[in-house]
Amino acid sequence: MHSILYQLKSFDKFYKILAKKEKHNRFLIFCDYVFSMFLYGASASDYFDFEFYKKKHSVRNKYVCWKLKKQFMHTVNDYSPEKNKIFNKKTEFLKCFDKFIGRDWLDTSVCSFEEFCVFIKKHPSFIIKPSNMSQGKGIKKETVDDSQDLQLIFENYKNEKMLLEELIIQHPRLNDLYPGSVNTARIAAVNCKGELVILGTCLRLGSGGSVTDNFSAGGLSATIDKETGIITSDGYNHLHDTIEKHPDTNETFRGFEIPFWQEAIAMIKEASTIVEGVNYIGWDVAFTEKGPVLVEGNFEGMFHAIQSNNNYLKKDVLKILNIFRNEKGA
Repeated sequence: MHSILYQLKSFDKFYKILAKKEKHNRFLIFCDYVFSMFLYGASASDYFDFEFYKKKHSVRNKYVCWKLKKQFMHTVNDYSPEKNKIFNKKTEFLKCFDKFIGRDWLDTSVCSFEEFCVFIKKHPSFIIKPSNMSQGKGIKKETVDDSQDLQLIFENYKNEKMLLEELIIQHPRLNDLYPGSVNTARIAAVNCKGELVILGTCLRLGSGGSVTDNFSAGGLSATIDKETGIITSDGYNHLHDTIEKHPDTNETFRGFEIPFWQEAIAMIKEASTIVEGVNYIGWDVAFTEKGPVLVEGNFEGMFHAIQSNNNYLKKDVLKILNIFRNEKGA
């Protein structure tokens, strides 16, 4: 009941964004949204991000929405506190998947001032991340040197429990698309009875000077062919604009080939076996000149950036969900 009330309250936030771009009858849209919430299990974010107000039942029914996503996650993943902690606490993730991280990092909540000084001497420019936030919130690039009050900076970071990470120097081809952020591939993957099943993939990019590529924070996305690593769509933003070329670099999306794609899939295949019982993860992968590296693994990784380009995942998700349900019922 609480979740339903939350979704109803969320309607206004998303409708205001839509109203700035298109004229609609608010009452009719609200009624259609409530209908979609109960018939498709759609959240307010689902309804507006997937533009249900423009789509027929036959198309709406192809999407994985909020209710089905919850059923899927809780069936295929072990939600025990120790497993949850690995993916919901950034430092635990970095330790668990150290083999695939490929960069230095420092947890200021537990490190000493001396360790902080060693880190910034080696990496005067770095990324800071709040340890308890998601969706790209609070991520910034900072530069620190000896001319500044290092003790004060350290205390501020420590009080805010900031995580410091060495900058990922992305592959030059990804810089061609957008050099302002580390552009990552979201790879939604399931370890299904020992076989890696890729549900969907997309490239997420920053724009307009943003240092984060997160779709919900104003970034762009484009569909990646999961077999070839080639972008097969135009770009897309959270306002539902279709963009043929990146607005900052004028680089065309369609036909762009992601470097080290097969190596990235091989890395995900190995990483997906590390935490027993956690079978679905939305992996975020960056690409350097040396190969792919893991940025994050999302325990409840959303399908929004992938499905927003009309990539329907419901059929495959239901198929895998039934396999796990049958296995548990056996």
